[in-house]
Amino acid sequence: MHLLLVRHAESVGNIEKRWQGHADFPLTAKGLSQAECAARRLSTVAVSAIYSSPSSRALETARIIGARHGIQPQAEDGLREYDVGTLSGELIRDIEDQYPRVYQRMVGIYDEGTDVAGEEGQPAFRARVHAAMWRIIQAHPGRQVVVVSHRGPFATFLLDWLELKPTKRPPFEFSNASLSILQVEGPAFLTIQVLNDTCHLPPELVSERLL
Repeated sequence: MHLLLVRHAESVGNIEKRWQGHADFPLTAKGLSQAECAARRLSTVAVSAIYSSPSSRALETARIIGARHGIQPQAEDGLREYDVGTLSGELIRDIEDQYPRVYQRMVGIYDEGTDVAGEEGQPAFRARVHAAMWRIIQAHPGRQVVVVSHRGPFATFLLDWLELKPTKRPPFEFSNASLSILQVEGPAFLTIQVLNDTCHLPPELVSERLL
């Protein structure tokens, strides 16, 4: 089966440079255009199902993609972004300055601790993302399934698969409205076929690197 991973399109939280986490921010006008481009890119693919994080920025993106296929996205809680608890929605630069260890965990550096009320912790985050992704894989053998989520869950799923607990920021990115394609041939074999592809976006719609 193939997993077609689409990071949500640009949101208000992105352009305000906030760590959105479990906070809700809608797509920008640019983000809506990005989502339409991603939908066109996938319009000729035989998609069996679409799953999405329940966060509005992801669900909006997923619904635009789903409209091309007559498919209603299924919300999956396990696909939410890393939860930083009381810091959700705060400016990224403030978190980096005041809570450097939280910031490191946000960008994917492995650390099992937590520092603020309500912070999820990486072990729990990895476990829920892993469980959600494998539920989707096992439910659709031999099919092509779109998963709309966030940078954190996608990076974490690949790091978990590669059995990596990085001490530096992971060496791959997931841009807004990017497409990555994973071929899964059972629990022992996964191939990264496409990573962070934004060729469906015209230059003016490519977002700068944002968390």
